[in-house]
Amino acid sequence: MREVQWQVQEQFVFQPTLQKPISMKQLQVTPQFSEEMIEGHPKISGIYHVSMTCALSDEQMNAIELEDEQIVIDTIDLQGRDGYFEYAVPFHIEFPPEAAKAATVQVSDAHAVIEENGCITVIWDVQCMYEVEGIQREQQQVEKKQQETKKATVANNHVIQKAAQQEKQEVKNEQKSVKKQPVEPQVAKEENEQPEQRHQSSNDQEDAHEEKAVAQDEEDLSKVIPDDHVLSFFQQLADGTSKKSFIAR
Repeated sequence: MREVQWQVQEQFVFQPTLQKPISMKQLQVTPQFSEEMIEGHPKISGIYHVSMTCALSDEQMNAIELEDEQIVIDTIDLQGRDGYFEYAVPFHIEFPPEAAKAATVQVSDAHAVIEENGCITVIWDVQCMYEVEGIQREQQQVEKKQQETKKATVANNHVIQKAAQQEKQEVKNEQKSVKKQPVEPQVAKEENEQPEQRHQSSNDQEDAHEEKAVAQDEEDLSKVIPDDHVLSFFQQLADGTSKKSFIAR
């Protein structure tokens, strides 16, 4: 969409038989137009409808030398000391070759200047917007791409949300599975360990008993086997040379 602006200026002069305007009270400029396509391009034809109410003096207009571009107002509607008139200013708008369609024609900032000789100058701004063929296609492509991106984003968000829900459900199922697993009683475990412990205790007792028996045998044997003093005594006694007596210890 492109926009063009320009300014229009028209000058109105009352004929000498009418009273001279001295100030503006009301002004309105309205575009009225129709659009047609010529060789594939738009063209606008219409009018600017100018309507104005101004205050009048008691003096009549003096005859002045008219210029080519001045518009003569022959009659006005008298409303007390005010005068009302309207006029249609024709216009035509031709667009460049790249224009595809005209959109709007608007008028703004309409105002008037009244000179001392009674000449009225009316000025207004015009704004016209039209579509360009290439830009229009580009805009359509941009809008299409934006729609595709939006759809892809929605689909991606849906997939992410679904995956998150699935993961959450898997966590719940794992928690339920852990709660359902049987817990082995500690007492049963201790009971299973008791036979082994009793067997180990029995073995320890038997080993201690054997060690004690071996120690007792060694002690008895030490009492039976004579030491060197006793053996020496018996040797001397056998030889008939010992004169000592033996005292058992």
